[in-house]
Amino acid sequence: MDMKDLSKYLRPSGASRWLECPGSAIVCSMQGLEGSSSVYAEEGTAAHKLAEECLIKGCTAAEYPNAWVALGEDNEETVKQYMLPAEMRTAVDEFLSAVRSMAGKRHIQPETRFEDILDGIGGTCDACCWGDGELQVHDLKYGRRPVSAENNPQLKLYALGALGLVEELYGEPIEKVKLVIHQPNLRYVDEWDTTPKQLKAFRAVVHKKIESIKVEIRASSLRGSVDAYNFHPSEKACFFCPAKGTCEHLQKHLLTAVSEDFEDLSEVTESGVEGAILVAQKLSDSARLGKLLPLLGLFRSWCDEIYKLALTNLQAGQEVAGYKLVAGRKGRRGWADEDAVIAKMKSMRLKNEVIYNQKLVSVAQAEKKIGKNVFAKKMLYLVQEGAEGAPEVVPETDKRSSVKSTIDEFEDISTQTEEKDNG
Repeated sequence: MDMKDLSKYLRPSGASRWLECPGSAIVCSMQGLEGSSSVYAEEGTAAHKLAEECLIKGCTAAEYPNAWVALGEDNEETVKQYMLPAEMRTAVDEFLSAVRSMAGKRHIQPETRFEDILDGIGGTCDACCWGDGELQVHDLKYGRRPVSAENNPQLKLYALGALGLVEELYGEPIEKVKLVIHQPNLRYVDEWDTTPKQLKAFRAVVHKKIESIKVEIRASSLRGSVDAYNFHPSEKACFFCPAKGTCEHLQKHLLTAVSEDFEDLSEVTESGVEGAILVAQKLSDSARLGKLLPLLGLFRSWCDEIYKLALTNLQAGQEVAGYKLVAGRKGRRGWADEDAVIAKMKSMRLKNEVIYNQKLVSVAQAEKKIGKNVFAKKMLYLVQEGAEGAPEVVPETDKRSSVKSTIDEFEDISTQTEEKDNG
């Protein structure tokens, strides 16, 4: 396999995966796995495409003239039209506003592709700008899984591409590099500073890893299997891996993590109530919970992939021991021809309130139609802020502020009551 073929398995967007678990890139390249499309993947691609189009045209997402963006390359036979919901335009505008606020910075054209960042790896950054010796790399993440900018390998690869372009083509020395991740759906922006020297050291590490992957692909192809030392299962490496559903190393990693506190799981499951109490006691231990929580997302993702594999196999006529395909629940009934329905109802002399449902526009829709300035002056006082989000369990490294526990709130109320009684 030449580097041109291998590069599609070593994209910057998957760098967290193949740098941590080289076995992923080796298996995917040998089996031709590039990942399957999903609703969320299409949603993210559409948001990136909208941001790119707006940066090129110099407009906001709200002003973007088309109701859709095209997903797919121009030379592909099938290009999908993705309809743009109002909330996506709002989210992308937050990103655009942040990028355009970089006064005095020169911007690399958003469609610029870094063809050879390193060893044939290429990619397109969402937004790059520089000035006064500083290079900034901005990345839009439309998903709802928090992503950190610190030591982010995808952004560091983009920064290497932008660094080469600025220094070589424009002759401007860069002293500082800022990596910025924008997650408008989480109302979250994360920044991390690095230097060209640190990036070039990272470049050497990546180059060494790629050379090692090439050697392992050749060796694995000859013997027909991949050595276990190439695999390092973790949420970062496995969550988006196309091979996770069939990866025995991930399976072993997850099942070992869950069962390691129980010498014989069959004894626990067969001991009724006593076994259930034992499980509850072990799992409720603080240290144990802290060890299992990081695996939840990966467990869910792995289980979903197992189900998808079983569904795919059964649909292809292959057997899955103990399982079969049945028809799912039917969708809701709908009108075959809405115009014909309206005409029929009107001929029956039915009133409009019977034929139509009227619904007030949402806050976001009203703001878009009226204009932000007029909306802020004349209607903002009518807006009721959304309810507080439900509490979430996140790692201590998360930058959001902690909320009070129910015990803390109870103690606050008790203290206030005591102060009143004593008063």
